[in-house]
Amino acid sequence: MAIPELKDENIQRVVAEAPAVQSPELEVLKSTTGNILIVALEKSAEKTKKREVRIPMKATDSLQPERWVHSEVINCYINEVIMPRIDEIPGWFFAHTHWYKTLEKFLAEEFESPDSSEWDNEVLQKLVKHQRGLIPSIEKVDDIRYIVVPIHAESHCSLVLIHNSDTRDACVIYHMDSIKTYHDHSQIGALLNTWLDRGLGLNMETSIVSIGITQQTNNFDCGVHVLYIITKLIEAGKNKQLLEYLENGGLPKEWGTDEIVSNYRLEVRELLISLVESDT
Repeated sequence: MAIPELKDENIQRVVAEAPAVQSPELEVLKSTTGNILIVALEKSAEKTKKREVRIPMKATDSLQPERWVHSEVINCYINEVIMPRIDEIPGWFFAHTHWYKTLEKFLAEEFESPDSSEWDNEVLQKLVKHQRGLIPSIEKVDDIRYIVVPIHAESHCSLVLIHNSDTRDACVIYHMDSIKTYHDHSQIGALLNTWLDRGLGLNMETSIVSIGITQQTNNFDCGVHVLYIITKLIEAGKNKQLLEYLENGGLPKEWGTDEIVSNYRLEVRELLISLVESDT
């Protein structure tokens, strides 16, 4: 299969065909665009009715008890559970797990450390091209209050919430990890800060905060924690409680207990299975 040019109509066609196509060329296309699903989501915001790619039934097996949740499950959840309700939560933007991975890879390839002083116009142009359609452009940033970034790296999942202040002169990167010592919040924050500063060109004060959340007591529930916390953050945002939690440095302790997360795992699995079955 030849890789089509990255025009809107071709991206739409690949999105529509993706469930039935498994090929190295498609993987190259995915890596080239970072994640074609985000492009599809942006098009849905323009009132197109193109369906996003659903996961294969086998991927839902990772939602069985005591299994590690696949990245594609997290992304499908964002597509199928959150995005249909996006009009209820204006000012929110949701990235996929692929976005952080490709950003990290891009920075690592361009220079040894993501020091913005080393960047030149050529690198910036590459970054803008790399980010196009995957994350808010600078023209859209003023309309965005929260950017949700799931981090799927080193056999672990954690979550970042970037808060753009009402005054648009400050930005806080909140990192939430159900195994607090696993992902380095300083490293993640520094990388995202570099992107905010040079990738989006935001001239504002930025801080990095590790937010306390309920810690898991096993080694397999991190992905479900991320899904559950995303839903609770949205709920708190709608109820005007989110900023209070963030400013106090911790989320409610009852969010993400082992029992709640185990039950939520089953709910998500049943929901995604029903969605996959509805396509067959």
